[in-house]
Amino acid sequence: MPIHVPIYVNDKLIKTYHIGRVSGDTNPDSINAYLIVEDDFPWDTGKMFNHRYGDSIETCISNGIHAMMDT
Repeated sequence: MPIHVPIYVNDKLIKTYHIGRVSGDTNPDSINAYLIVEDDFPWDTGKMFNHRYGDSIETCISNGIHAMMDT
């Protein structure tokens, strides 16, 4: 199930990030591979990052945005 993160300034949508799990499982201690893409870009243009499944969704989003910033 992808995570969708819309970014607004006031009421204007600036961009949306989409995060999907590429590999791993739902064990809380599993370190899984995720991919983040911007807007409607193809998944193969995204950035990979790791996230511990048992950590919060906010941590997953933060890790993904950090991956996008590390170009």
